[in-house]
Amino acid sequence: MALQFTQFSQNANKEMLGLLEELKEIDQCGELGEKIIEIFLKEYAFIKDAVDSSTIVAVTNKSGVIKYVNDKFCEISQYSREELIGSTHQLLNSGYHSPNFFKEMWTTILSGKVWCGDVKNLKKDGSYYWVHTNIIPIMNNVTNQIEQFIALRTDITKGKEAEEVLRKVIQNDFERTIRSLDNMVFKIKKDRYGDFIITLVEGKLSKLLDISEGLFDQKRIKDFFGTEMAEEVFLKYEAAFRGEKHSIKHHYNGIELYTTLSPIIENGAIIEIIGNTNDITLLELAQKEIHHLAYHDDLTDLPNRRMLTKDLQEKLNKVPDNEFAILFIDLDRFKQINDTLGFHQGDKLILELSKRLKQYITGLGTIYRLSGDEYVIIVEKYENDSSLSLLVQELLKIVEESILIDEYELMITCSIGVTTFTSDEESAEKILNRVETALKHCKLHGRQGFIFYNEEMDQNTKERLNLEINLRKAIKNNELTLYYQPKYILDSNQMDGMEALVRWNSPVYGFVSPNEFIQIAEDTGLIVQLGEWVLYQACKQNKDWIDKGYQPGRVAVNVSAIELLRPNYIERVKRILKETKLEPRYLELEITENSVMRNLKKGIQILKELKSLGIFIAIDDFGTGYSSFGYLKQLPINVLKIDKYFIQEIDKSEMDANIVKSMIQLGHTFHLKVIAEGVETKGVAEILSDLNCDIVQGYYFSKPIPAEMFEKLL
Repeated sequence: MALQFTQFSQNANKEMLGLLEELKEIDQCGELGEKIIEIFLKEYAFIKDAVDSSTIVAVTNKSGVIKYVNDKFCEISQYSREELIGSTHQLLNSGYHSPNFFKEMWTTILSGKVWCGDVKNLKKDGSYYWVHTNIIPIMNNVTNQIEQFIALRTDITKGKEAEEVLRKVIQNDFERTIRSLDNMVFKIKKDRYGDFIITLVEGKLSKLLDISEGLFDQKRIKDFFGTEMAEEVFLKYEAAFRGEKHSIKHHYNGIELYTTLSPIIENGAIIEIIGNTNDITLLELAQKEIHHLAYHDDLTDLPNRRMLTKDLQEKLNKVPDNEFAILFIDLDRFKQINDTLGFHQGDKLILELSKRLKQYITGLGTIYRLSGDEYVIIVEKYENDSSLSLLVQELLKIVEESILIDEYELMITCSIGVTTFTSDEESAEKILNRVETALKHCKLHGRQGFIFYNEEMDQNTKERLNLEINLRKAIKNNELTLYYQPKYILDSNQMDGMEALVRWNSPVYGFVSPNEFIQIAEDTGLIVQLGEWVLYQACKQNKDWIDKGYQPGRVAVNVSAIELLRPNYIERVKRILKETKLEPRYLELEITENSVMRNLKKGIQILKELKSLGIFIAIDDFGTGYSSFGYLKQLPINVLKIDKYFIQEIDKSEMDANIVKSMIQLGHTFHLKVIAEGVETKGVAEILSDLNCDIVQGYYFSKPIPAEMFEKLL
């Protein structure tokens, strides 16, 4: 089925253009027409049949090649969808219009403007039909270039035929004909005083509206339309009597109407005007519903990003007397809930959380949902920064309250960036950039809190960007270095492999902490290039040591979730092993529990394939993620690596010692080797020995050292 989108005034055209651009943002396949139809028919099926019966929809690329047509298009043109797709509208050219007509049309739409007009087309059987056409350019939001055109047409053949009838047949035959039309046709003349007189009203719509010539007797325009509307109607009638074609959008008795006015000329003089009126009530309802779709989130029904930008710019244009504040809320690690429990449970969480936030903020401001885990709130009522801080703290509490979704009691936190309006703001984009900068700094400083924007943040953002640029250069120019930290078997004190750790001594910044540049790599996607570089260098170095006759054991390399779940990761590992000629049994990949849990099914499959190659798989930072008996049972791993958080205090805390003991026993239950990392004292090492830990790693034995120093340990 097809959806009627025809516009009936220039203002409506502009509005529809905005709506289509918004709907385009959710289009991922380039088939915007189909997406609009899918959304509309799904949500508003109760009016689809009525709307579909009168509208012709087509989508073309920027060259005019047809990419999509609806059933109504095929029906009226008599061409099949297969005949239309891939061709151009030249197939329908009736020869009625001059080349300048189409030249003007193309000039208009290629400039990014909406074109409206009436077109006479040729059917497959050689007969003709008329359509009122709106062609809407759709722009790419990134390149700002036209990508495609959407043509929305209404069949006006009957109206055009009525106009022809009025010109050619005698009055009696004319009246008999137009009485059978579904629309309403009327004629207007001027009397000797210059007043407009209705001389004819016919058509089925006139009966529905209970309108006849007698209704206009002794009535002026303003008596019928009202003073405000009468002024517009009068001007349109006057223009029509000057030979211009015009249209009027108005309502009568609760029904929305669209009327076209055309002059009738005899012997070179305009003798009267013919009006053709259509009922567009259902279309108006459809447009209101589409407007709501375009400006509201489909899950929560909260205003969306488009509405936020519109509202914010309106506030900035008005230069309000009172300040207002912008809060940017990001739910911390919401993706983990979706990945673990599924999107259905995630949606339920969002619905409940949105309800709570809206309930609290109503009367104080407006809340908008931007994406899966992002909200923006415009706060209009607050006294000062202190009262605003109290409001934000209350929002944090609301988010942190547990939410029961089916059998799950879910807990979540959020990060909030805050900024206030200042008189030098130039645009909505500028103020949103400020609050987003504040949010990013909040997330970088531990999340679960809020930060007010300050100008220093912009400098920090620039520094972070420069650091990212230099990191890209460092990876490309081989400026990074690998350090190696040995692992030892507790019982024999023999070395049992090592962990490769990347270090960066920048010529610009000096030594950069791994915590800093690895976080940047993960945030920007550079972690894929960085991880591949580390894996290659570690395998190459281990192969060199083996070729020299040493027995270094397995080299352990950390793998991020982004790398692990990226397509063709297994093939990249195979390629690096082949290029470096390192046997798989000399490689160990360290994966965090959270990395696997992002997509458990896919993660397990990848680990199984890697393990089948002979590569050892270790769960790193055990105890800090989704540690459970059930998950361990499913994971195809060889090694359990206990996080240093649990190790460092076992000589001082009986509780920590008991936790580590349980972890070691759990690992041995699954026949896994257990490694304790972060061992920094003799006392901790001795306790681990008593607890039957297999392997240890930490500063007590050796800090990470360059390859040439590590070789001396071999």
